[in-house]
Amino acid sequence: MSFNPTPITSETEIVHVLSYFNDYFPRSIESRVGNLVTYASKLADHACVFVTKDSNAISGVVIFYANDLVSKVAYLSHIAVSVEYQNMGIGSLLLQLSCLLSKGYGMTKIKLEVDKVNSKAIAYYEKHGFTIVSRASLDSYYMIKELT
Repeated sequence: MSFNPTPITSETEIVHVLSYFNDYFPRSIESRVGNLVTYASKLADHACVFVTKDSNAISGVVIFYANDLVSKVAYLSHIAVSVEYQNMGIGSLLLQLSCLLSKGYGMTKIKLEVDKVNSKAIAYYEKHGFTIVSRASLDSYYMIKELT
């Protein structure tokens, strides 16, 4: 199987992907961002969105911003892999892509927010060079990775 990340830019496609992965997180995407259509419009205008597919089935997604030219810190909004495609390297591929492209856009770090209860995700990010730097909210941490 080959999982080549493909950029998506249309609001309709982004809404579809957000809806598909909405409940893959301890707190749904919709519960954190509100209306998915409005959020998809923001992502289409300002973020990088890549999906992987197997035939026509979505296998993974990564969404990140790499446009803060002042702080030079990219922000990883979402990364998810469909259950049936987990442990096949898709998440690592998408994470590496976001880091590589962010560095290419002049970013020196990449930051994310992770729920405290999501110990599996925290361990995954630590394995990939992220460290917890602060509390984002009562329920979450910020993690950062240097882009070298």
